[in-house]
Amino acid sequence: MRIHPRFTDSLFILPIVCIIALSFRAFAPQLSPGLNSDNAIHVLMAYDLKLPDDLYYWGQNRLGSLIPVLGHFALKVVPLSPVQVVGIVNYVVITIAYCCFASFLSRPFSKILLATVFFLPLRLYQEI
Repeated sequence: MRIHPRFTDSLFILPIVCIIALSFRAFAPQLSPGLNSDNAIHVLMAYDLKLPDDLYYWGQNRLGSLIPVLGHFALKVVPLSPVQVVGIVNYVVITIAYCCFASFLSRPFSKILLATVFFLPLRLYQEI
């Protein structure tokens, strides 16, 4: 009995969704005890965004602020707190980036491995 190839190709989606959910639970700002100033600036800017002045972080002339801008527009639509919206927007952007990189890979196992590396960083690469 042969298993349909479309079914086997879609089986790898479940571990990837689990990896993303585990990463969200561990690293999203609203669920992490490690909310620091690097994450809080996104929340503050998303809540009180004034364009075009806030295209860059407050008082800086570099490092654009895509997450706060997207979070600000999401706050207008979704009735959640700014911390939750910024966390969700951040993971949507990261998931889109993952899908772009994963589209270059052909084997399902390599896509799962990429998701593991992409969403579950080593302790060495996390803030102290």
